Amino acid sequence: MAVLLFNCQAKAEKRRTYTCTLDMSLADCTQDMDSTTWNAYQIVSNRARAICYGTRQQQFRMRTEQTVNRLAMSAEEQLETMRNLQVGQEKLSEAASDTLKEVFHGQQQLMIRQQKLKASQMNVENHIVSNLQQLTQEKALIASGNKELADMAQNIKKKLDQATSQLSEQESKQKHNHDELLQDLAQLQDKAQEVWVKIVVGE
Repeated sequence: MAVLLFNCQAKAEKRRTYTCTLDMSLADCTQDMDSTTWNAYQIVSNRARAICYGTRQQQFRMRTEQTVNRLAMSAEEQLETMRNLQVGQEKLSEAASDTLKEVFHGQQQLMIRQQKLKASQMNVENHIVSNLQQLTQEKALIASGNKELADMAQNIKKKLDQATSQLSEQESKQKHNHDELLQDLAQLQDKAQEVWVKIVVGE
């Protein structure tokens, strides 16, 4: 490359040029140069090397800047992606927290309803038990009253039979028995009234 640049300058100054092709070595290209030409060639070669070095340095700097810019852009994109991920995670965490709160609130409401339902069932059961007990007591009162009425009716029947058999024997005794019969009837009426009052009170 330095020989070609030297030839270009020499041609512009109408000086001798030197043949140099791509398949020739540097020594073949410069073997016919004298000392003066060789020194001039060295100056051109050093300048060409300096230009090449500067160009390479500039290319390296440009490639480095491009690489740094790409890395910066990639880093910025990654940071933006991380920010988006963080925002998404925060929203997801907030949604999960709200969901847990709603589930907890629903469970609390369900427990309260179950407790109210259990209390209502207990009240119904207690009311049924109380009604059954009251019904049992009423049946017992009715059975007791019926037995007393039956016993009294049987006793009255016996007394009526006795009064009938003794009616022909003694009039005074008949009157006495008649009075007792009236008294027994009055007691029977009072007893029936007591039983009826017990039934009404029991209800």
